[in-house]
Amino acid sequence: MLTAGQYRFAEFKPSPIEGAKYTAPSWAWMNTVAPTGLMFYTGSEFPTWKNNLLVPRLSRGSLWRMTVNGENIVQAEELFANDRVRARKVVQSPSGRLYLLTDEVNGKVVWVKNAR
Repeated sequence: MLTAGQYRFAEFKPSPIEGAKYTAPSWAWMNTVAPTGLMFYTGSEFPTWKNNLLVPRLSRGSLWRMTVNGENIVQAEELFANDRVRARKVVQSPSGRLYLLTDEVNGKVVWVKNAR
């Protein structure tokens, strides 16, 4: 397991995988994110988010919105950073609404609405 580009335990030495090619990541966080799912947004509630990658964060309870251009992430925005509700999953309904599933003893489904 890598954390901030280093193995969590100094004595851990993974076996090399024959024929494997490694490349640098196109995006990395400085802190643990613990992503619990990925979703490309295609709804109409948030027009500027169209085709953005949404990443729920379990470790601190936020939602990342990643603006993607081809294979590159060109911008990242952390949403709900002060709410501290662990986000388990993000989904879009057939009608285009956006929902978060929280990871609590009595978890809840949160409808994310545009406050226009």
